[in-house]
Amino acid sequence: MGFGSVAPDSLDAIADSLRRMVERMDWWSGTVITHSLAGGTGSGMGSRLLLDIRDAYPRQWLVSAAVLPFPTGDSALQNYNAALALAHVQQHADLALLFENNQLLGAHERQGRLAT
Repeated sequence: MGFGSVAPDSLDAIADSLRRMVERMDWWSGTVITHSLAGGTGSGMGSRLLLDIRDAYPRQWLVSAAVLPFPTGDSALQNYNAALALAHVQQHADLALLFENNQLLGAHERQGRLAT
């Protein structure tokens, strides 16, 4: 699902779910969105969610925890998708936490070796 092709029903369901969670809280200071930037649902829908949440809750903190694509990957468009998604992250998020996919994979592999 890309930014422009996100189904309105999906966005409405997510917005309604977030609204219900916020209404049940005594105190809420913001939201953290975890998403990929390589393409597909993470970059497209993640960017759209940043926009929609910012519009609905302009005074609340909005944090993007985004995973950058592998340096060489499955799609030739992943770096283009990441650049477009990062533009939305920069415009709408109060804080961007960027993680490199290859660094996360290396940490996971090291952790696995320590556990055995």
